Amino acid sequence: MENTNSNNLRVGIFVTIGLVIFMISVVLIGGDKVFFKKYNSYSIYIKQTQGLLPGSVVSLSGINIGNIKEIRFRDLSQASESSKNLPLEIVIDVVSDFSTQITKNASVSIKTQGALGDKFVYIVPGEPGSEILPVGGVLMNVDSSDFLDALSERSDDISKIGDVIAELHKLLVNINADGRSASIVTNLDSATKKIDLLISDLRQLTSDVRGTKDEGLKSTIVKLNSILTKIDNGKGSLGALINDPILHDKLSKLLGESPRKKFLKPIIRETIKTNDHYQE
Repeated sequence: MENTNSNNLRVGIFVTIGLVIFMISVVLIGGDKVFFKKYNSYSIYIKQTQGLLPGSVVSLSGINIGNIKEIRFRDLSQASESSKNLPLEIVIDVVSDFSTQITKNASVSIKTQGALGDKFVYIVPGEPGSEILPVGGVLMNVDSSDFLDALSERSDDISKIGDVIAELHKLLVNINADGRSASIVTNLDSATKKIDLLISDLRQLTSDVRGTKDEGLKSTIVKLNSILTKIDNGKGSLGALINDPILHDKLSKLLGESPRKKFLKPIIRETIKTNDHYQE
C-alpha cells in the first residue's frame, strides 16, 4: 500500500512539473521570448493601441528584439505639453544585446504582419553616432498613424472614388437593361468577324497588286533599257539626231528664225505707212 502511494506521489510530481514547464513554454514562445536572455525596458507614449497587445513583437529594422510587456494609462497630470495628447504608455522589453541600437532619435511605428493582421512595434534606429537612450527611457518619435487615419485624411478623395463607383454602377445597370449587354456582345462579335474578313480581303488585294506591280515594273524597265540602248547606238531618227551633230545643226536652223524675216519686217511696215498716206 505504501509503495502504491509512493508511486502515485512520484507520478503526480512529474506530471505537475511537466505541466508547469509546458505552461511556461507556451507563455514564452507565444510572446517570442528567448530563454536565459537579459532584457531592458523602455516606454513608448501613444494615442491608441491600434490592436497592440501584451506579448506583441518588438522589431528593430526587421529583427525581433523583444516584446510588449505592458500597456497602461499614463498619469497626465504631470505630463509635458507635447505628450498630453498621448494617454497610453507601452512598456517594451528589449534584449539587452540590442540596447545600443535604441537611440533617442529612433523612430517608432505600428505595423501589421501576417495574414491575420497581427500588430507589432517597428523601431528604426537613428543616425549613426546618435545618443543611446538610457534604460527605462521614452521613445518620443512615434508615428501613430494607421489605416483609419489615412482614410480620414483622404476623405475627399475617397468620396470621389465612391462617386465614380456609383456612376459606373449606373452605367452598368443601363447597359444590362432590356438585354442590351447581350445585344452589344453579339454586335461586337459580328463587327469583329467583319473586320477580320475585311483585313483578309485587304491583304489579298495588296498581295495581288504587289505581284502585278512587280511584273509590270520589270517589263517597263526592260523595254526602257532597250530603247535607250538603241538611241545610244544611233538607231532610229532620235538616235541619229542625238548622235549626228551636223543633222542637229540643220534641224536647229530649220526650226529657228529665218534671216529673211529681218529684212522683210521693215519693208512691210514701210508699205503699210505709204498706203495709209495715199488713202488720206
